[in-house]
Amino acid sequence: MASKHQITAASLLLITTSIFSDVFADNWTNSNDIKTTFISYQGDTTRNNLTDVGINHQTHYLDKFSLLFGYNYTKLNTSQRANIDSSIAGNVDRNVQQRQLTVGANWFQYSDFINGRVGWHIKNYSLFTPASTIANVYNGGLSYLNYQNTLYLDALFTQSQYTNSQTSDNTVNQANLSIEFSPGLKSSWLSVQLVAIDNSDNFLFDSTLYSANVEWTQYLSRTGFPIPMSLVIGSQIGEQRYLVLHRLDSINNNPDAQYSSNWIYANWQINDNSQLSLSVVASEHQSDLQEKYDSLYSSILLNIKW
Repeated sequence: MASKHQITAASLLLITTSIFSDVFADNWTNSNDIKTTFISYQGDTTRNNLTDVGINHQTHYLDKFSLLFGYNYTKLNTSQRANIDSSIAGNVDRNVQQRQLTVGANWFQYSDFINGRVGWHIKNYSLFTPASTIANVYNGGLSYLNYQNTLYLDALFTQSQYTNSQTSDNTVNQANLSIEFSPGLKSSWLSVQLVAIDNSDNFLFDSTLYSANVEWTQYLSRTGFPIPMSLVIGSQIGEQRYLVLHRLDSINNNPDAQYSSNWIYANWQINDNSQLSLSVVASEHQSDLQEKYDSLYSSILLNIKW
């Protein structure tokens, strides 16, 4: 379960956010992301499906500073023949429960010298079951966005400290480098995210894994709610394990390799203060026993600002 200092830090963050929002109401804005995810596994001898619900609260001070607090609840339904490691399920159970706490902060500075905005980012994720802590994840990095909103760069480093993996405690180091740009027209964006993952537990994999996530975003003319504001298609190249998806605040603690993934999602502008997103992701996995299986991920996210 979450440690006392993690719960205390989260509580202080919420209290501080509330006080600052009241005192400087004209300069602070708030937003909530409410998300529901369902994953179905086909051909997996240990997993049937997974359900995840969560909420992220962000408070922003102008365009200079923001705080994040998030909570997720996950239930994994395993098969009768399940024999999975404790980093996923603790004791083998048909209904495995996990919880995740997320705390983060972003700080932005603007410079005419480099014609853009520089951001500093830090996050801490805590992943735990009712019986024990699974992992503590620490992330930090820098980003750059030019004033024309046509070029974005970021470099992030993540360390995931697992406390009860397949064989022993282990540490997973992950480095991300993202390059995003608008090729001529601001109505479209190409994003390439390079990922390197290294695990200290050589039983799982004894070399650094390299991969890339490539996405194309197309913004559409808004003609009403049935027409999405934007469409995104993407694909994974290379192999990934224990990947932390920073933009989704998601920790994939499945020890099996994910060697292929393709996704599409659409975003609708409901009104000036709310957006709705739908996502579908199809992935292929392989266990250390060379067993292959597929997963189908679907998600609904509602963003509300005030």
